[in-house]
Amino acid sequence: MTRLTNVSEANSRSVLGVSTGATRRSAARLETTGARTGNVDALLQEAMEGYAASGTDASRALYLYRERTDKAIYLVEEETVVTFTMAPPPGRNMYTHANMPNGDYAIRAWMDPFEFAGPYENRANLAAPPSGDFDRVTVTVIGSMYDDR
Repeated sequence: MTRLTNVSEANSRSVLGVSTGATRRSAARLETTGARTGNVDALLQEAMEGYAASGTDASRALYLYRERTDKAIYLVEEETVVTFTMAPPPGRNMYTHANMPNGDYAIRAWMDPFEFAGPYENRANLAAPPSGDFDRVTVTVIGSMYDDR
């Protein structure tokens, strides 16, 4: 069985399309304080020194050190829908190779698992990227491209 991966062209014709839909963005100001007492947002506690959430609570316990800020810090969320389309151009023949035997062949479109790139390790609210089979079709091969001349 021949396995083709990362196919974007077949017979010099594009078969893979990638388009992005609407992007939804939101921003919310996180609670911060420069004072010794006051609330600090749980997300900031994961990033700043001196908090149990960041694993650096010993800095506060041993050295009485805890990071604080009175600057405005925002949580920005963005969601974009990406659509992958795999199909030959309408009304166009797609060829395999000249000596491919007649018969039915299963073709499938799939995506291997992957991870999103980015500097942040906390991805608890990030949906897992889709993977696995998306589509299966059966293609019938009769003759070869030389028969179309």
